[in-house]
Parts: sequence; C-alpha cells; structure tokens
Amino acid sequence: MEPKSCVVCRKRKVKCDRTPGSCRKCIKFGTECIYATKGDAMKPAKGHGHLEGHAWNVNGPKPSALGTLCANDAIERACIVFIRFKIMRVHTVRCFGFLHIPTFMARFQDDDAFNNDRSGLIYILCALAAPFYYARAVVASSDQGPLPITQFHHAGRGWAASAMQCVCTSFGNLGVECLMVAVLLHEHFLRVGDHAKAFLMSGMVARHVQILQLNVEHDADILCEQEESIPWVVKESRRRLFWACYLQDAFIECGIDQLKFISTDDVQIQLPSLEDNFIRNKPCLTEMLRQGTILPFVQGSDVPNRKPQATDDLDLRALYIRAMAIRSRVLKYVKHLGDDIPWNTSQESGSASHFQHLGQELVVLESSIPDAMRMAPENTYLYKSSGRLNLYFSLHILLAQTFNDLYRVGVAGLVYPVSATKWIRDNAPDDFLRRCHQMCATKAAYIATLLDNLYKCHKESMVDMPFAMHAQVCSGVLVTTLASWIELGESETSSLLPEAGLQQFRQMLESNVRVLQHLRAYMQVDLFLESAAQAMKRFDKITEQSRTNAHAETEPTEDQNPRQFSLDYILNPLGVYPIARTQASDGHKPEQFASSAAANVTVGSTTSSKEWESCADDVMSLDGHDGHDAFQYQSSGLWDWELQTPMLELTGYPTFLDDAFLGQEIAGVRV
Repeated sequence: MEPKSCVVCRKRKVKCDRTPGSCRKCIKFGTECIYATKGDAMKPAKGHGHLEGHAWNVNGPKPSALGTLCANDAIERACIVFIRFKIMRVHTVRCFGFLHIPTFMARFQDDDAFNNDRSGLIYILCALAAPFYYARAVVASSDQGPLPITQFHHAGRGWAASAMQCVCTSFGNLGVECLMVAVLLHEHFLRVGDHAKAFLMSGMVARHVQILQLNVEHDADILCEQEESIPWVVKESRRRLFWACYLQDAFIECGIDQLKFISTDDVQIQLPSLEDNFIRNKPCLTEMLRQGTILPFVQGSDVPNRKPQATDDLDLRALYIRAMAIRSRVLKYVKHLGDDIPWNTSQESGSASHFQHLGQELVVLESSIPDAMRMAPENTYLYKSSGRLNLYFSLHILLAQTFNDLYRVGVAGLVYPVSATKWIRDNAPDDFLRRCHQMCATKAAYIATLLDNLYKCHKESMVDMPFAMHAQVCSGVLVTTLASWIELGESETSSLLPEAGLQQFRQMLESNVRVLQHLRAYMQVDLFLESAAQAMKRFDKITEQSRTNAHAETEPTEDQNPRQFSLDYILNPLGVYPIARTQASDGHKPEQFASSAAANVTVGSTTSSKEWESCADDVMSLDGHDGHDAFQYQSSGLWDWELQTPMLELTGYPTFLDDAFLGQEIAGVRV
C-alpha cells in the first residue's frame, strides 16, 4: 500500500505532496525523502529523486533549526559520514588531525547540539563530508544507466556558507574552535576553487595563531601529572591545531619570505604524538621539530626513560611536518642560489655547499623513518585497515618530491626562470649533472608508482589537494628530465632510469592522468589534469624526435628581467597566490599570467587548437574502471583562466599549459 506521507512530513505533522524521493518539504528542510510502508524498512527512494533530497548540500543554506529528532539525526549522519570518510580517506595532516573524535561525537548525545554550535564547526564538517555523502548517493542510483560527469565537490557549498556566516558573525572571537573552523574553511575553499577566499582565510588563520600563542606550550606540566593541569588531550589538540596551521602556511609560502606568516624559528612545542595516544587520552612526551631535542624545561627530569619515549611516540604526521620544514628551506634555496656551488662536497675544510647540507638532511630524515612506517606491503595492509593510508603514502611521496625539489637545479627546464640555473649547467661537472637527472627521474618514477599503488589499493584515500599537485608535478618532472637528458647527449633512456624504457615512461604518465581523473570528481583540479595531458603530448613529441634522431626540444628562451618586481614572476602560475590574484577585480599587469611560459613563446612554435583538443580527448579517456568515476574529460580548446586551480605550492615546475593558452589565442583569432 502506498504511503500517504513521507516519514519526515508525518513526524512534522505537515501535508506532504507525495512525490517519492523529492517532496517539497524534504527539499526545503534538507532531509532525505523516505517512505515506509507497513513491514518495509525505511529507505531512500530510487532514481534521481534520491539525489534531489540532497539539494541543501549544493546551493541552499543549512537546514533550518527544525528542533526535531529527524533533523538532528540527519546532521549526525552527515558528521558520522565525515568521520568515516574524512579520517579514512583524506590526508589528515593539514586539516583534521587536531579534532579529538570521542569528545566531538559526544556532543550528539544532546538533541540540541546543532543549535548550540556557534562556531560553525559542525557546519564546516558537514560541508567537507558532503561530496563523499553525495558520491554515495550517485553510486546508489547508478543502476539506472550511465551517469553524466559529476562534480561531487560542488556539494557542501550551503554548509560552508553557513560556517562562513558563523565566522563573520563571531569575528574577533579568539576561541580555539573558531580557529579550527577557519582552517577547515580554507580547505573547503581550495577544493571548490575559491582561491582568493582561501588565500585571505590563510592570513586570518596565521594571525589567529599568533594571538592565541599556539606556538608555545601552555604550561610546563607536559604529562599532566598535577590535578589542576589542563587535560592532556586538550593540550595535544592545541599542538595539532598549530601544526595544521603551520603546514597550511608552508604550502603557500614555499620558500618565499614575503608570503610566510608562521616561522619554525618561533616554535616551542612538541610534535604530535601517536594517534592511538591522542584518541585514548594517554599523556606522552615527544620530540620537538629538531630531531633529537625535547622541550628544554623537561631536559633535567629525573625520569630516565623520557627521552627514548619521546622518539617512540612520534606519529606519522610528526615526520611529515619535519619533511615539510626541510622542503621549505629547499625551495628557498632553489629560489635564492646566490654564490653557492652545489657540486662542492669538501667536508674536511667545512666548505661543503648548502646543496650538500640539505641533501644530507633529507637522507637523515629518510633513514629515521621507523620500520613500522616504511613503505612495505605489510605496513600498507595495516594502515589500510586502520584508515590511515592517506597519511602513510603522503609522507613517502613528500620526501621523494623534496629530493626532486633540490636536485632539479641541474636539470634544464625544471626551475623557473631558466636563466637562474643556466650557470650550473654550463659549469657543473658531468657526473653532477647526470646525478641530478637520475635522482629526479628515479624519485618521479617512485612518486608515480606510489600514486598508482594508492589508487589501486584505496583510491578514496587520495582525495586531497597535495595528491593532485604531486601527480601533476611528477608528470612534468618525468618529461622535462627526459628532454634535458637527451640534450646532454645521452641517448640511452635506460641509463637515466634503470629498468624503465620509453613504454614505462608513458605508462607512468597515463597513471598520473588516471589519478587526476578520479580526483577531478571531488576537487576542482581541471588544470592539473590538463597539465598532465599536455605532458603526455610533449613526451610523444620527444620520443618521435628521438626515433628520427632529431635534436630534442630546444631550451626555453631565457626570460628578461622585469622592470618591476612581482611575485608572479617567480611563482608557478598554478599556485595559490597567483590564482588568487586572477580573482581580484582590479589588478595590474605584472599580476597577470604574462610571466608564464605563454608570454615568451611564439605562435608558430605551438600546436593548433584542434590538435591540442584531439590530444586532450585521447588522453582523458584512459580510465575505464567502475562507472561512477570513469569520467571522459572534454576539452573545448578555449580555456577560462578565471577558473584556475591552485597547486598549493609555488614551486616553479613546468605545467606545459603554454600550448593550451596559445591554442585559446589562435582559436580566438580564427573566430
């Protein structure tokens, strides 16, 4: 027997229009439209009407304060989905490690938890959970046939708008929870492509950190042995919140002092402890950022086993933070080479180059990873079962990326502008140049392998912006290093990357595109995908020229010094800052993309827009897996530069988007 009203309308005692799956009341209040007949379990209606019940995720504000158990149940379900998917499937270092799950979930024992949230924390958690929640709904309805291209990352905008409203309403509220909301809002803005908002929010976060003085310990009682001490789990949450803010700032500044707000020189707190200790509220002592050091006011402790314990209790995210700190210094070095001679290895005289010192630091950090955290099949299985694959893979990929960041100084085309490292290539010994090429190729291949393994093992775990950046940069490094290797006169690819020929190179490039296709559903990463497609096209050109014994791609024209300095001249056009500048309503010439590769190449050197479009269509049809994520990327050949996607880093790697940009210009002329 067909029910007269849906479950929500019956509970609210209002008239239902009896439209299964999408009655107007459910759409208005943002609840699932559920019908239940006698003897049947309540379940969502089938078909696309099921998706319409989630309209509040995408456009509307949060559901009104219904004051009903059903409304609170919907919110709690969304938060539970967040806990399940956010922790298990998203990189937790930057944006989530600070939230103590048992304490947070205890809020929902109170039926009025939703109405009592003044900071907006519940709203922004729902906003971040919404794409996963929406994706599940799409998959559930996929039995009716092929689905159109779906951008899950559009879900949750209504919740995020409500969280932003809370931030504005309580502006000046210096509570820790308000800072958590700001950090998570920054993450949401990055994922949906609101880069200017994300950039401005990051500044607010940094100033909030300074006001709260999260960079210092609250008191000297680290292990909370005194009754009047603040609970240890609260202190650990504050530490993790600070480190999340530091990582956010480091991803933006990337070696540029002008963009740095949070410096490690002022940090006097310990690194995050093991996740199990945090969840169980088990006090412990850990090391500080500098390896082998603990807080100075506990150095004289008469407890003999504290220092070993400080090392034993370091979490994965602690090593990730150390890797990020080294990477910031590496990027600063690459942008300010000065008089340093990278190939100088004289240790006895103490004149070893800064390049060598940074390389040694990386090796030491890599060797300090405990066996339980090293990349191994057994560890992969254990981290998958505990829902921490994202952080586990992120650490190893970041370390490999940092090696690339350093050794690219000897590879033509991997540092912008090209003139910055030309003197190295002209004067460095051949063995140093070969070592730089081999290191970059080896580490890029390792990154491609890790990304592919994670995709095959549990691809939901890689839904996070750093993975998109790593895939795009990896493709650029592989192709550019190969081209530079050929320029050196080295014809044998096997000597560049042992046990990998040209076919293996292309398979890695295809794998990166496949990864970006998957991420494109959950985040605004269209330009990352386009860049990876152009890298494959450049690779095909190089291999074709190699087969015909033609000279490889010529070195890019060296850039002339600008008459006026702007950060855009030294930053990657896919970085947060440059893209935020494009979203400004009133900018000046240096802040446009004229400093990117498109500004200094001629129309005659590019490919026609039809060829570019055909290439993109061919490349983007690689993924042929389960139906709900087998997206077919369609390129129009006309690029909207107002929808730029951030790379979260301003590292100067090649994007290969110059052909795309000029293809747009050519198409415009033809029209």
